This record gives sequence, C-alpha cells and structure tokens, in this order.
Amino acid sequence: MSYVNSSQIPTATAERERNLLLSGFSYLEIAAITGAKVKTISERNRLVYKIDIWKAFERRIKTNGIANRLTIGDDFGYWFSGFFDGEGSIITFTRPCTGRSIYSEFRLGVRIQIRDDDTQAIVRIQDNLKVGRVSFHPRHGAGNPTVAWTCERIQDLGEVIIPLFDRYPLYTKKAKEYAIWKPVVLQRYIDTLGGYSNRHSIPEDHREAFYGAIEAISKIRDYRAGHK
Repeated sequence: MSYVNSSQIPTATAERERNLLLSGFSYLEIAAITGAKVKTISERNRLVYKIDIWKAFERRIKTNGIANRLTIGDDFGYWFSGFFDGEGSIITFTRPCTGRSIYSEFRLGVRIQIRDDDTQAIVRIQDNLKVGRVSFHPRHGAGNPTVAWTCERIQDLGEVIIPLFDRYPLYTKKAKEYAIWKPVVLQRYIDTLGGYSNRHSIPEDHREAFYGAIEAISKIRDYRAGHK
C-alpha cells in the first residue's frame, strides 16, 4: 500500500475517524459506521493518526462498561444457572499454538456436555443464548455418545455469559471458579478489543494472572485440597 499522509484524507473523514479511534472503537466498528475498509482505517491510523487503539478501547470500557447482549427471560436464566451448576464446566487453560509452538494459546470458555439422548436441553441453550456451538461426540469404550454446547468466543463470553451469571448466580463450587474466571475474561476482552484482534501482545502481568487463575481453579476442583 502506498504511503498515506494527512493531506490525502478529506478533513471531515479524518476528523470522524480520529474521533472514533480516540473514543475506543475498533477498526471493524469504524468500518461498519463509515463504510471505509478495515485495512484502510488501520493504515491511516498507523501512518497518520497514530492512536493507541488498545488504550483507547480500555478507556471506553472503563467509562461505558461492556455491551450486554443477553436477551433471555428469568425462567430460562434460573434454569440454565442451575443446570450449569450440575453439568457445566468453566474453561481456563493455555497451550502452545498449533503449528507455532513458540507462541501460547490462551483459552477461556464455558461448556456443558451430556448424553445425546438429552439433546433437547442443549438445543434449548443454543436457541436462547444464541452463542456458542453444538457438537456431537461418538461413544468411547463403554461410555455413551454425548452432545456438547461450548462457548469460547471472547466477545460472547464478555457480552452474554458474564451478564448471565451475574444476574443468575451459581451456587456450587463453580461460583468460586467463576469469581476467578470472570476478571480474566474481562481483561482478555480488553486485550483483544472485544474479541476483534489478537495482534496485541499480552502484557506479562496479564499472563501471570491467567496462569494464576488456572492454578486457583485447579485447587478448587481438587477434592483433597478443599478438605485440608
């Protein structure tokens, strides 16, 4: 792409884009608002505006909070919370990236996996929350075939799952897991511009918090540790 300087950008366009960037909007959001291409906005910012969009996004979230996309009734909310208390699991782990082992992959999510003769329960979850994915798993050994609902997309975790558990709280030991997991999800939400970009490196203190969460949740799940 050729060099872009400020004189090549119409004044009104430049002012609008700059204001949106300073307000913490991602390139994808600005493209949707203005009709410009994501790569064009990115290049203009890199060469002309030079705004740290991660810091701007963090200011936006601290000021306005995270968007809430939860659209469910109380009947489903309380049912889901109770069902998750019994059958759900909170996902927090890290591993080397596939094909790029020098980089680490940080995974967060929630999951419910049950026998596939209760598929209607998983379908109900998918239909109401409108996030996550449904997968079927064949029989292994003497076990039964299963069906799972899994949500790992950072935007969905921040904008749907956290509002859900904040409104309809867990009561088993998963409540303790959630209290540890939630801040890590919120920080990851900020570090990825709401799940839009993974290009920004994770600060060391955020990595340490992630590893600390894995260890703390593991201790909660350790029956022996809980009875010392």
